[in-house]
Amino acid sequence: YQRRVHGAQKAKLKIMQHIQSKGDLIKGLQEDGGRHLLRLINCNSVAVASKDECYFVTGENSPPVEFISDIVKYLLKKNSEVELTDCLSTLIPTGANYGKEASGILAISALEPRVTQPWCIIWFRQEVVQTVRWAGSHTGDVLNPRASFKCWTEQMRGRSTPWEEESYRMASELRAALLIWCLENEAVRLHDVQNLSVLREQFLANVSHDLRTPLYSINALAEICLQDPALPSKVRANLSTISQSGTSL
Repeated sequence: YQRRVHGAQKAKLKIMQHIQSKGDLIKGLQEDGGRHLLRLINCNSVAVASKDECYFVTGENSPPVEFISDIVKYLLKKNSEVELTDCLSTLIPTGANYGKEASGILAISALEPRVTQPWCIIWFRQEVVQTVRWAGSHTGDVLNPRASFKCWTEQMRGRSTPWEEESYRMASELRAALLIWCLENEAVRLHDVQNLSVLREQFLANVSHDLRTPLYSINALAEICLQDPALPSKVRANLSTISQSGTSL
């Protein structure tokens, strides 16, 4: 588990480094063929799209572009920060046709009209056929003591493996980091430092309570640890970075 979390954190850092070096969100996400997006979340394939265009799809057995367009339309209508399901066909009717490629999705997006460069990232999980064993007869006959011990099996289709809480958290963290980068980049483009401050305040006002509370707690804990005079210099430097980053955010 710890190795998986560490790998995801490294993938997120690489993604942000690529975006920073390219100076463009979409080009940065496309760097290395989207390999780090696949490493961030345990999935089969991933797509990056906007309201009008699918920028790229990568991974194994990925769904077609026209179906990705249907998903983007659903995300626009739902207007949620993070969307996930392990049974996509219950949300999008056409999903039943692409269960093998995309029975489950985890999506983050910023598709609102106020966003200068709208985007969404969609991770896909393939269908996992499950065999369920049921007790008793399924024919509707009246059960008798002997028949009540009989069992029958049924194959359940159209579902992927459920998304883990860790995947949800990693996706939420990446969305927050991408939004901050977009806001800062827009402010620099406009040469408006005051506007950057306002945009940050607007962003923080919209960040969910689930994300703000851990950030405040981490920042407070870092401040307490820094009061220890016996801290090694390397640990103190790392804690200072955490504290400064939390304060600036």
